[in-house]
Amino acid sequence: MSEEIKLLTFNVWGLKFISKVRRERIRGIVDKLLDGSENYDIITLQEVWCEEDWKLFDENLQQLYPYRRWFKSGIIAGPGLAIISKIPIVETFLYRFPINGRSIAVNRGDFYVGKSLAISKLSNGLVVMNSHMHAPYSLAGDDAYVAHRSVQAWDIVKIINLYNELNKGVILVGDLNSRPQSLPHKLFTNIGQLKDSWEVLKYKSNEPLLSLKELSELEPKDQILTGGITCDSQLNTWRKDRRLDEACRLDYALINDKLDVLDASVKFVDKLPHLDCSYSDHFAYYTKLKFKPSKESPENVTDHYDQLSIYKELIGEIDNYLTFTIPKHYDWRGVYFFCSIFTILFSIFVTPFSGSFSIFFVVLSTFVSITGVLNGLIWFISGNYEKRNFEEVKLQVLDHIRGIEYSNS
Repeated sequence: MSEEIKLLTFNVWGLKFISKVRRERIRGIVDKLLDGSENYDIITLQEVWCEEDWKLFDENLQQLYPYRRWFKSGIIAGPGLAIISKIPIVETFLYRFPINGRSIAVNRGDFYVGKSLAISKLSNGLVVMNSHMHAPYSLAGDDAYVAHRSVQAWDIVKIINLYNELNKGVILVGDLNSRPQSLPHKLFTNIGQLKDSWEVLKYKSNEPLLSLKELSELEPKDQILTGGITCDSQLNTWRKDRRLDEACRLDYALINDKLDVLDASVKFVDKLPHLDCSYSDHFAYYTKLKFKPSKESPENVTDHYDQLSIYKELIGEIDNYLTFTIPKHYDWRGVYFFCSIFTILFSIFVTPFSGSFSIFFVVLSTFVSITGVLNGLIWFISGNYEKRNFEEVKLQVLDHIRGIEYSNS
């Protein structure tokens, strides 16, 4: 249990037909892992959505990394999650998020790939949780999907706390699509009692953690070195047109108190030599960890005031989504459905008397029948499904608030 563990997490940007030079980049990542310049014990991957890409990892790395797992469950594609390890994998489990975007957002795709939490238990007692949470498509508004990521973080925290109670070493890794000190990040670090490995290392080195404003004033190279930036860096060829204040840290290794941090840095910052492009639209994140002796694992002190504040912020996000976003995206579809019924009945009634215009009413009733049924199904099934799942999480959070109030009374 005293062994050091070198871990890499990497979003490899493997969307079929969309990601640029995907095959060449994946081949480049595999080659770099093979050439000895990058040596890890555990590698977790996100956005491995094409089976041919997984085969490149699986077949070429089997000598260096005997234990490998690609998670498959999803509607159109799997969640894109994989783990490659030198440490034996003894147990796995995939938890698919009930809240995972809107089914009507076909252009987003998050709902259809089945974003999940992939859990791998290793022979040394370590539990590796790999996730790729719902993407933000804007900084604010409906397309930010803050409520979805916050509820996904809530589900992850519930699972983390089960393993914490079992006294297991836990690492949550991946592209969590959440900036430091965002609501999901606070859920992980406060309610889940995890520590951000990057922040732990900075604290141990007596280096200050920079605010978003301070990071935006640095040169791209310094943003990476001092801020751990993994996404939207101007040094990434696929994101070179982004503003300096858009650079952010979205890729993490969050650990519980059974583990200590020895090192951390951003990897795969260089370019593919023969293509002069970045390996992915993200950089990779690396950390070196070790198990703490049992006596060095302190009891976590729960700050109920902070927890209540986070719970209330989460309820606020859920209420906002239920009150404004769901009606905005679904209610008009219900109205359209009922209006389509009256339109069809009207067309049936007037067609025999419309003469040369009868063809118009036939086409109209056919179009309205098809679109009315589709919108009715989306309103009744997808809208209610999403609403009920959000309401369920809200009830769970309220239960926790009542539990804190009871314990403090």
